[in-house]
Amino acid sequence: MFLSDQAVKEFKEIYEAEFKEKLTDGEYRVRAENFLRLMELITKPTAKEVPKK
Repeated sequence: MFLSDQAVKEFKEIYEAEFKEKLTDGEYRVRAENFLRLMELITKPTAKEVPKK
């Protein structure tokens, strides 16, 4: 998964405001991508939720 530099910058701003912690740019990118993967996993419909065709 690839996030744009702008997306990582926005994540960085939110992360620093929320956690009062500074990381390297690489760490922000990894955490942003991991967060996005987590959101995809927990919002993916289950087999019961998928409409049958």
